Amino acid sequence: MSREDQQMKNFKLVDRFGNTVSCIAFGRHAGHPGLVDGTEVIVYFAIAQSGKRNEDGNLWIYDSSHVFVLGSSRPVPRVHKHMNLRQQRE
Repeated sequence: MSREDQQMKNFKLVDRFGNTVSCIAFGRHAGHPGLVDGTEVIVYFAIAQSGKRNEDGNLWIYDSSHVFVLGSSRPVPRVHKHMNLRQQRE
């Protein structure tokens, strides 16, 4: 739960190549039935936020985002690489 009493869910999305990104579903998507292992989804309008103090960032799935379920009972690919969302230094 957030400080504002909103539901939150931390998880990782894995693409078909085994790349992962850390995600946080906030609000209505925290309980989305499609955000479980073995479900293939497309996420629209998520917001990438870099981490603070050298921490990894997250892909935030807010109420304004859309989660579209393509199918379930899909095999989860083996993880090869975690994609760190960090602010690019100039």
